[in-house]
This record gives sequence, C-alpha cells and structure tokens, in this order.
Amino acid sequence: MALQIVAKPSLETLRLSMPYRSTPIASTSRSLSFTIRASSCVSSSRSSLTASQCFNGVLLSLTASVAIALSAPSEATIASAATIKMGADEGSLVFVPSSISIPAGEKVIFLNNKGFPHNVIFERDGVPEGVQVELISHDDYMNEQGEQFVVTLKEKGTYRFFCEPHRAAGMFGEITVT
Repeated sequence: MALQIVAKPSLETLRLSMPYRSTPIASTSRSLSFTIRASSCVSSSRSSLTASQCFNGVLLSLTASVAIALSAPSEATIASAATIKMGADEGSLVFVPSSISIPAGEKVIFLNNKGFPHNVIFERDGVPEGVQVELISHDDYMNEQGEQFVVTLKEKGTYRFFCEPHRAAGMFGEITVT
C-alpha cells in the first residue's frame, strides 16, 4: 500500500510504503490536520485487502507516521540560536545579556524588548578581519515590542555592537564566536 501523508501546518510531506500490519503505535497529544491519499490497498502477503483492513492499515500507517514525525527533532530545534534582548525587562537601556559566547555558524536573535527604538550596529574595528559590518548590522530602528533581527555569525572572533540611539546610555555588547 502506498500512502502519502501531508501534515499541516508544519510537517513536511511523508511518503511511505507499508503493508497492512497490526503493530502497537506510540500515541501523542498534539493535534494536526492531515490530507490522506491512499493509492492502493494491496499487501505483499495477500492478493488484496478488504475495505475495512485497508482503512485500518491507512490509519495505522498515519498514526505511525505522526508518532515518528513528532518524535523527530524539527529544523527549528536542530538549528541553534542565542537570544539577546534589546532593553532589560525593567526598562534599562542595555542588551541582555551584554556578552555571550557562541559556536561559529550559530544564529543570534536580537529581540526588541523595552525602551525602544533600538537597532544593532556592529563596530567596523570590532569584528573579525574580512567581516563586512554592513551585512550583519541592522540600521533600521525597531519600534515594536517583539520585533526581531536575526544574524548568523560564521567567522570566529569577537564582535562588538551597540544600539545607535542608546550608545551614550551604555547600550553595547559583545559576542565571542568560537
């Protein structure tokens, strides 16, 4: 039996060929919406299956696929990211944390938190040689709480940055990429 499962909204299309069998399946409490397309209900051990067996096989395959898909890490959990708040929770004009260390290739999320507008400007003489600050800085002001700027730092070294409107207030930080 060939079965195509399209999970919405976040799982990719799963394709599998699975003959009808009775196997216990792990259950999950997440709810998802599915479109099911069964191309045939033919087993390798039998010439054909009844409609009821075919339905049970599809349901069993669907349940197994959902259990496998939900237990596998998603792209979002595989990719690593560090978050730096722009503005402390109590309203101070600082980056929180102001200094972090990350592995090369990790994403850094700058999250607009309090005391905005904010931006993120990397210093020309405060990044590893060859890094173009224009490509990693965010000159535009972020004016809404929850806005984000995401940058991936690939070159090892130290990256110094600041918030242009609040630099004089001490809003600057440093990222060490190892």
